[in-house]
Amino acid sequence: MTRWLILLVGLLLAFAGSAGAAALVTTARRAIAEAISRRLRGGVESLAWLTTTEREVVASSAAASFGVALVGAAIPGVFDGVSLLELALLILFLVVPQHCSAAISCHGGSPCRGPRAP
Repeated sequence: MTRWLILLVGLLLAFAGSAGAAALVTTARRAIAEAISRRLRGGVESLAWLTTTEREVVASSAAASFGVALVGAAIPGVFDGVSLLELALLILFLVVPQHCSAAISCHGGSPCRGPRAP
């Protein structure tokens, strides 16, 4: 039971950390562009907020890394009593479809047929 809990906490940290980092980077890029635009037009603005944003991005990335490490530590214990056939079926029916759906959503088309035409 503890192994599954560690695995779930690791997955939660990895997903939340990576989503938080992506959101912070997107928001920070927009804010930096606006601040630079104001400075180029002659405005005087402090960029001290960049330090706080940088710390938040680093913390989110560290949380995601810690989550991945927890998942990596929990996987051997979770699959300790699984036979080779069960592991092959697990990979075939869970990992492969997830990988294909991620490839389709990231690349905009089927990995077998290539990208969709515009």
